[in-house]
Amino acid sequence: MNVQAPNRHYDRFDPQAKAKRIGVTGLRLDRLQPFFTHGLLSTEMLHALAEPHRVQNYTTQELCRLKRIPNSYLDQPEAQQDTMDARYNRLIYRLSLRGLEALLAAGRITPEDAQLFLDLRGQYKQNQFWHDAATSYITASIELGCKQLGLQFLSAYDILRGKGLTSLAIPFQKSHLIPDALFGISDRTSITYYALETDMGSEQLEANQLKHSTLTKKYLGYRVMWSHELYQDVYGIPSLKLLIVTTKHLRLENIKTTFKNIAREDTQSSGIGPVYLKCFPALERHERLSLPSTGIMLTDPWHRVTKEPTTIFKTKAAV
Repeated sequence: MNVQAPNRHYDRFDPQAKAKRIGVTGLRLDRLQPFFTHGLLSTEMLHALAEPHRVQNYTTQELCRLKRIPNSYLDQPEAQQDTMDARYNRLIYRLSLRGLEALLAAGRITPEDAQLFLDLRGQYKQNQFWHDAATSYITASIELGCKQLGLQFLSAYDILRGKGLTSLAIPFQKSHLIPDALFGISDRTSITYYALETDMGSEQLEANQLKHSTLTKKYLGYRVMWSHELYQDVYGIPSLKLLIVTTKHLRLENIKTTFKNIAREDTQSSGIGPVYLKCFPALERHERLSLPSTGIMLTDPWHRVTKEPTTIFKTKAAV
């Protein structure tokens, strides 16, 4: 029996808000799928990915129904309320356990995919919300760019399927690297693979013995990975480029200088490595009103440490 929603207006963040029970149709599974692929997505980004032919308000209302009791196929993380613009920012959702089960039951994902999703995203940490939302925005924007250019976006699930991995960790020496995201881009003739690091400005740049994770230590780890081709051993892929996105122009220049100095002093390996950098201030939690739901992360040029800016993907015909 359908549960009828009371005739009342709910606050946009009310966790007890109710709606009429809805069925999980193919179109609704299409709306859930991008949350599985990318993580935390705004209503506008989901609209751009799943149904740009519709009006935005239709998608917004559908996501509201998918989130509300008794449907509960999506969650609405509380941390997005931690901003002065919470009433005006785009609402952000993530896939719930019930949503994951719906995709699995419909054959949209495999049991291995579902387990990897739980391993990667199951332990939601509220203090990482803005970082994770920024990472999801970047990969979703890159997928939109792929759609625009006629390319194929490959998620971490596509890349790791059949390899039995439970994380993105790449062991090296006595430590390990865990990229914020792993994905690929294919032009149907070749695939280029990328690791993404999202820098919200809170992580220390310089090496520090008291800090387990700094951008310098990560970059040193990637240099070891490239030198020993560890991505082949762990992910089973032939190459891996590194993308770093930060939110401040000065920090971008400091990263360039730091990486340049490390490369100059490193006697074990030469060159900077396949590193691409971008500054995108709109990823700051107080600037998110200006986030465009477009493929800008793929179509716009990226900085390099010692070379001119370039796009991160070129088809063979364009090389």
